[in-house]
This record gives sequence, structure tokens and C-alpha cells, in this order.
Amino acid sequence: MTENPIFIKRKIDTKIQEYLKLPEILAIVGPRQSGKTTYLEHLIGEKGGRFISFEDVNTLNLFNNDIKKFIDTYLLDTDLLCIDEFQYAKAGGKNLKYIFDTYKGKKIIISGSSAIDITIHALKYLVGRVIVINFWPFDKDEIKTVFPHFTEKELYGYYATYGGYPRVAIASNNEERKVLLKNIYNTYFLREVKDILGLVDEYKIQKLLTYLAQSVGSNLSYTKLSNVCELNQRDVRKYLEFMNKTFVVYLATPFFTNKLREIVKQPKAYFFDIGFLNHILSYEVELGKKLEQVVAMELIKADLDIKYWRDKQNREMDFVVYKDNKIIAAIESKKGGKCTESFNAFRKIYANIMARIVTEDNVFRTVDLLKVNSATNSEYLETSPPSDTTPPFAPTGITVN
Repeated sequence: MTENPIFIKRKIDTKIQEYLKLPEILAIVGPRQSGKTTYLEHLIGEKGGRFISFEDVNTLNLFNNDIKKFIDTYLLDTDLLCIDEFQYAKAGGKNLKYIFDTYKGKKIIISGSSAIDITIHALKYLVGRVIVINFWPFDKDEIKTVFPHFTEKELYGYYATYGGYPRVAIASNNEERKVLLKNIYNTYFLREVKDILGLVDEYKIQKLLTYLAQSVGSNLSYTKLSNVCELNQRDVRKYLEFMNKTFVVYLATPFFTNKLREIVKQPKAYFFDIGFLNHILSYEVELGKKLEQVVAMELIKADLDIKYWRDKQNREMDFVVYKDNKIIAAIESKKGGKCTESFNAFRKIYANIMARIVTEDNVFRTVDLLKVNSATNSEYLETSPPSDTTPPFAPTGITVN
């Protein structure tokens, strides 16, 4: 395989450029291979700052053991310092607080692939001093930039198979893409599971990931997970939280207003990127599951929060979508696009929440419209009464040509 020098401008760039004008430390977090390093090297090259990585053991040791010498070596002669793979720092938050409080006017960017180490361990020292930005693999618009000739159907077909990892997208053929996805999966276990979680034998967590892949969009029972994966329930919860914080598995919790009639506990799992899911299952994923996973993936990459609704009669709405703790809409993903008993039951109970059915044909348009709605900051958007003829897209108040 050969390296491809293509640089794709990222949609998040506009937001990052604005935040660079502020004094706070900028923390950019996201999955491995999402393009953070490539983007930041390009950004620092444009801005004229310094880029270093804590994958370099000498640089990391200097930061951990002699912060003043680290500052003399890397910070004093620049106004912009980017530290990649920051999650490897032992006392990262404490040392950054010292730099921020002592050296005013210096802009610091940190990045990494573990929200555990960057946004949890470091933040307790950096309250009021840091802005956190999620940096995802390509969304469908960025994939379209790589493949401008794609029709909407072709775009969905690619995205539902290989996902959004940038290096995968610019590969020369599909066989190379599969090899790259395999490498990303293996690197996850080498770098994250072994280095951060400290597991010598990752067999059980691999078994857990396989079960989650097979159960995408289904309610998870901790008891069943424990039995299938030969883990106690405490470890199951620990590993699921770890997968969530390292941007592999997203856990959607139930939306409910009536504890007696609705499910309140069991989460559902989705993958942050479907390429990971397809690799685990040897690219044999049922079409309805693929659609549901693509919807989840696009909502997550739009920085929207997702829950699901299910009552004790097993009627279910796949997604209840939030922005800043306010409900934007509810979505049911259906390959055929027909209204179901579950869909109409939800709309009857929650008549003031906009509910729509998403298919392979309109998934991207629907998510785009939700982004517009999220910008209005509207909660419990009004919608018309449920009917079998309700169109699967075009939320109230927005016209689709």
C-alpha cells in the first residue's frame, strides 16, 4: 500500500479556527485514525506553531519529569504549541494548568484518542481553562468530497460498508480498505486495550465487541453479556464504559417519562463508525441493522445525543434525538419506509415531538434537516397527528424541494 498525500479540508476547521482566537486550551478528542494528526500538522504548518507528539518517549518523559525544561525546549520560542497523543501524559492536567496560569498569551492545543485521559483525568485541573472539541472520522459530506462523482445511492453504499475513516476513504481499492480497517481494529487493541486498560489477554473484550456488533440496535442485558463473554457484571460495565470513552461503542440509554409503562434501564450499543462493525462481522451485516447504524453514526458525528424509546409492550422508536439536553426529534429507521404500530404508538403518546421514518433513500437529507432544527434550539417540535401517509422526511416548518 502506498501513502496518499491528499488533504481533505475538514468541516470542523471553521469552529477550530474561531476557538484559536480564545485564550483557553483547546482539547481535540476523537477515535484513532479519525484524521486528527493529519489535520493538526496541516493547521500548525499554516499557523507557524510547533507540533510535538507524546508518542515520542523522550518528549513525554520530559513533560512528565521536568516541566520547566519542557517549557524551555518546546514553548518559549512559539506562541502556538500542539501536543498530539496527550493521553499518554501521567500528570497532564496538572502540568497544563501550570503552563496556562504561568505563560499567558501561549496557545496550547492537545489531542488524543481517549476521552478518559483527556477529558476526565485532565479536566479536574483545567476547569474554566479548556474547550473540548470532538473530532470524528469523515461524515457523509466529507466522503462526498473524496468521491464527488457518487450518486446519493452510491454514497450510502460506500458509507454503509466502509464508514468514514479518512485513510480508508483515500485508499486505492476496496481490498486495501478492508486491510486498513483490520489494521485500525488491531491498533485499537494494541494501543488502547493493552496500554490504557492494562489487559494482557484481550480475548474476552474481543468477545464482548463481537457480541455488541451482533447486537447493534438491540437492548443489552448485563446479565447476558456477563454470561456470553465470561465476565462478571462489574467488568462488563467497566469495559463498555472504556469502549465508549475510547470512541468505539456509543451507548444509547432509554428515553422515558413513565417508569411503569416504559423501559428505563437497558442501553443499546452502536459503533462510532460502521467500518469497525463491518470488519468485526466480516462485512455480513443485515441491511436493516446497517441502516440503523448509519443513522446513529451520522447523528453522533453531528454532535447530537441519542436515546431510544421502548415500552413494556415492546413497541420501540429507534432514536430520540437531543441537542443541549433538548429534544429535537424522534426517528425510526425502516428499510421499507412504512409506518409501524410502534411508530404510531410513540406519536400518539408524544404527539408534540416531531417523529419521522428514515430509509436508505432519505437518511442523509433527514439528518441534514435535523442539524437545521438543532440550530433553532427548539424543544418538542410540533408535528401533525400520526397517519400511515405521513412523509418520512421534511419536518414541520421546513420545505424540501
